[in-house]
Amino acid sequence: MNNIVLILGVLLFFSQFIYSGINKIPNFNKKVDILTKKTNLDRGINEFGMISVILLEIIGSLIVISYFLTKSTNNLYKNTTLYVLIMFCIFLVVVTILYHPPGQKMIPFMSNITVLGGFILLIYILLYKQV
Repeated sequence: MNNIVLILGVLLFFSQFIYSGINKIPNFNKKVDILTKKTNLDRGINEFGMISVILLEIIGSLIVISYFLTKSTNNLYKNTTLYVLIMFCIFLVVVTILYHPPGQKMIPFMSNITVLGGFILLIYILLYKQV
């Protein structure tokens, strides 16, 4: 039963990121334009960043989901999943700073902080609990 709850939680948690990554593909130029305005960096750097985000959101989510579904004992698979979760944490901190800094709209900021807490919990489960 515990694994079913964990798997359901992971599936629901990452469905948002998979949807977001897929949604960025047809809106790629618009998303890059917005990012370029926010960062004041070269468009090429922002395109690379957006491609990286799309890959993280889609492929990274699938890696994490599949790890928890398979309950793999492979250390390389476990370490890859750990690194993906760490990349999600870094991504979320950057996105929060750029798009939802504290002091403006608190609900989006607190929502991102809550999701960051979820990533931290998954890292803890990955490192210290038998799944």
